[in-house]
Amino acid sequence: MAHTKIGLIGAGLLGLAHGASLAILRNAGICDLELVSVFDPNGAAAESLVKNIGFRSAADSAEEIIANEEIDTVFISSPTRFHKDCVVAAASRRKNIFCEKPLAVDVSGARLMGDAVKRAGVTAGVGLVLHYSPTYRFIKNTVAAADTGPPIIVTLRDDQCFPIRGLHHTSWRADPSISGGGALIEHSIHDLDLLAWLFGRPRIADACVRYRTKRQGIEDYARVTMEFDNGMEGFLASVWHDMVTRASNRRLEIMYERLFVATDHDIIGPVEYTRGDEGRVVVDSDHVLAAFLEDLGLSEPFFRTLDYQTFGAYTVEDYFFIKAVQEQTDYCPGFDDAVIAHELVDEVYRAAS
Repeated sequence: MAHTKIGLIGAGLLGLAHGASLAILRNAGICDLELVSVFDPNGAAAESLVKNIGFRSAADSAEEIIANEEIDTVFISSPTRFHKDCVVAAASRRKNIFCEKPLAVDVSGARLMGDAVKRAGVTAGVGLVLHYSPTYRFIKNTVAAADTGPPIIVTLRDDQCFPIRGLHHTSWRADPSISGGGALIEHSIHDLDLLAWLFGRPRIADACVRYRTKRQGIEDYARVTMEFDNGMEGFLASVWHDMVTRASNRRLEIMYERLFVATDHDIIGPVEYTRGDEGRVVVDSDHVLAAFLEDLGLSEPFFRTLDYQTFGAYTVEDYFFIKAVQEQTDYCPGFDDAVIAHELVDEVYRAAS
């Protein structure tokens, strides 16, 4: 495989997640890669990744990262408003691109970015990390393998502390000109993408968005009802609260005529199901992880040792992206998937208005 040379734009929480994951893959000899340079307007954050993770240097600007001819692959983890310019510039230089979600502050920006990477013909991926959740892959495969009978309903409640404190030590998500909005676009774009991945693209039937905080343009509640082509009806509730000690949580329940599946764990944790006339079964985290690794063909012991409560899913996500870069193949989820998620977000905002 080719040697991949990486530049990182953004050294906040997600920049740290990707930087650490790439370093883990490099240090374990799983991927042949080099961490060349990192930029963040907070110079101390960038220097911390140089010192603690092993980037060779801190750059003075995002433009410096993109213009660096040594770098062939750019990871973009800056605040949302800055994604579009970085992606378009990197695509124009035919860099491989991994961009965090949301792609842009609005759907038009996301489409423009998708067109740019398509024209460039580069390997491009988006940080819709729930595709690499052991829990949700287990559920997807459980549904596919079961005699379910007709679909009935899927419900998903997603709640998180307003992400400007705790783990989220920066406040930009409170500014809609930077974030594009609140709980729906910033966090539940993951949820709409997840539901589309599980059941196909839904039709938005009804929606409500509420703005309870004092921060204008930042919604802290969204409620969506939707319909899927297979006859499934869906309900999504997205909430930002103010309890910093409560861990970010997703409660997913799926009901078919002859199958019920549920979990409170969006990355790794027990899954319960009832199938037909059988009793309730609880599958523990070890078995969920074993099924995940087998499904993705990850036989190396290394992948079992990852901490899936922290960066484990990001490490698997980054592994498959680097693998796609080096094999010059498509990566999933890509920009097409992310644009669909943005279109669904836009449809919800319009339905709610």
